[in-house]
Amino acid sequence: MYLFFNAHLGILLLIVMFPGLEGCTMELRNNAKGVDAGTNFGFMSTEQECINRCLAESTCVASKLSVICLYWTHLSQIDEVPGESLYVKTCETDTTEPPTTTKPPTTETPAATCSMNQASNTGASNHKMEFTDVSLSSCIWACQSVVECRAFVFIQSSSSCNLHASSTETMASAGHTIGRKRACDNGTNCCFQTTIGHNFVASPALSFSMSMVSCENLCLKVGDCVASVYTGSSCKVFTSTPETSASTGSTLSTKTCPEGANSGPLTLTDLCQSSASTIAPLSFSLLLVIGGKMLS
Repeated sequence: MYLFFNAHLGILLLIVMFPGLEGCTMELRNNAKGVDAGTNFGFMSTEQECINRCLAESTCVASKLSVICLYWTHLSQIDEVPGESLYVKTCETDTTEPPTTTKPPTTETPAATCSMNQASNTGASNHKMEFTDVSLSSCIWACQSVVECRAFVFIQSSSSCNLHASSTETMASAGHTIGRKRACDNGTNCCFQTTIGHNFVASPALSFSMSMVSCENLCLKVGDCVASVYTGSSCKVFTSTPETSASTGSTLSTKTCPEGANSGPLTLTDLCQSSASTIAPLSFSLLLVIGGKMLS
């Protein structure tokens, strides 16, 4: 344990060393905060558990327990902030030079990805989901409809919506409204706690606005989406083969995935729509069609 006096801040810095694995240790730096955005290992009950997880991960360089275990893979700067604390990993460097070997050059094969094939002036009606605009209400509805969504951000200036798989660090941001998914009175996770003037630090799992590119990207992100239709004022998502018809100004985009490609990380759910009768009604601009019946 070491004590240092910082003359600039007029505070004592307490540094505690935790022995780790394979020559690495975790150093507690009080009154210190990482400038870069961290990601998380999930919920952990003790600081030591969070420290051990960072020690076990070769890419982790720092950690902090704040209900969830935050960790950093890169720290460009550490600021001195009274009341904050951070565990920083240090590892002994092995100076032994490995034997010289000659390896043949390797060629990395790019990962297979899905694509969208467009057909102009073609529409369809048997859609699963339809956006008629991107508003706060439709952003809430979208997060309810995606299993992996834990929170959303609605950006008023650009009429766009971000869906997040976690809701951790936030920062002040004018014109942004965040919503964290929480349990309703009926036990379903279909309700939200909203905060105006904030944004999440972490990158979203999905960002969308009313555009052709965004509509196709929504389909690419949803695993069971097979096609989308964009009209200029609406975006439709299909989870079954579209029943097509001629439609001036509409563009049908069909998803094609080669062998080995990930069809999308997100999953749609009807849970909140089937529980709508026990949830306080809202005026939504996003419509869901379930079994041929349109809910609004």
